[in-house]
Amino acid sequence: MSETMTKYYRTLEIKAGATLEEIVEAYEDMVQVWHPSRFPNSPVLSNKAASRMKEIDLAYRQLKAHVSEKNWQMAVRAYHIGKEHFFAGRIEKSREYFNKAIEYAPSHHSAYYFLGRAWQRTGHLSTAMTYLQQAKTLSPDNTDVLYLIGINYYQSGSLAVAAEELLKCVQKAPDHLAAWFELGNIHSDRGDWESAIYMFNAAAKLAPSDLKVLLALACAYRKADNLDAAMHWLEHILRIETPDTFKQGYARNLLRDVNQQIEARQAEYWYRGECEAKYDYELSIGIP
Repeated sequence: MSETMTKYYRTLEIKAGATLEEIVEAYEDMVQVWHPSRFPNSPVLSNKAASRMKEIDLAYRQLKAHVSEKNWQMAVRAYHIGKEHFFAGRIEKSREYFNKAIEYAPSHHSAYYFLGRAWQRTGHLSTAMTYLQQAKTLSPDNTDVLYLIGINYYQSGSLAVAAEELLKCVQKAPDHLAAWFELGNIHSDRGDWESAIYMFNAAAKLAPSDLKVLLALACAYRKADNLDAAMHWLEHILRIETPDTFKQGYARNLLRDVNQQIEARQAEYWYRGECEAKYDYELSIGIP
């Protein structure tokens, strides 16, 4: 430690390596003792106190900046270690490091976000929401946070609130593919096929070759009884070159089913037309 930093610690009468909280507390104590306003009837003492307060203020600013920077570096280090554990599937270990990051830097919104993800990964949705809401408070325009909050509500069964949060996400980030897709799923779960089709179409515009999105769109059209549109998208899927043979096979089977539905409907319309024509003919010749 430099001689200058040592001097600052001596000025605040605290030990080297004091925490940020200890520095603040020491400063507040020194202000109580040395503030010039304590000597209204003695100009000499007031001037001495003012000089002393300049030293105290300087020491406080320098130590606070020094410790804050050091804490931030420690927080960043803990955060990145936490991410390594998280993506390696060591969720409990990742939570330990994300908590350390927050201890060092309570304003580290990304640590709160990943801590929420870690709790959500293990199914602790209410605990996850606590950290996600804190991340949202620190970074209200972060669309990743808004998206995860929406997913948390979705997994909790609160579909209406989930839809509200995901709508906020796509309003701030119209190219957020995952949010559009999950909005489509939410409306599908609610049986609102018109809205689901709108959301899946928005996702399809962003990812015109994403089989998962296109299959969801085709299925929504089928559920909405728009078989021609469903067939259009299924045929589009089958024209896409992809190694995903499972989804291609599913699309092929679904297309066969849709074609059968269309043929059955056409046959029904033909039969109904024949019956109506026969009825009109019998009526015209007087058969009751």
